[in-house]
Amino acid sequence: NNSKGETKRRVLHSIAYDDPTEFTGQTVLCIGGRASGSDLAREISFHANEVYLSDTTCHEAVPVASRSTTDHSQATMTTTTTSTASVTWVPKTVAVRPDGSIQFDNDCPLHPTPDCIIFCSGYDY
Repeated sequence: NNSKGETKRRVLHSIAYDDPTEFTGQTVLCIGGRASGSDLAREISFHANEVYLSDTTCHEAVPVASRSTTDHSQATMTTTTTSTASVTWVPKTVAVRPDGSIQFDNDCPLHPTPDCIIFCSGYDY
């Protein structure tokens, strides 16, 4: 928070993206549902707490990917898999509200407050 009580938020373009671990524990909004947006959302989801992928072709919020953690225990010779929805596909981003939360199109009931917003309109390979 700054001196006015406003939350600081990181905003970047996908071309500046480099390392998904820098988003560990964060809530991230990727705006743009094509190659760069879907690739970044997937990669970041393994480290962030929540990832939202905003796409103009989406009409309602949908969990679209899951994070799987597999434990291969040598002592018990068992495998445990836990899956948690980690990327939520949401409609077009309409506004950042005064409280810092995001308003999506189509009366989407989700209003996350991301730590970082990434504009995904292309990136370097």
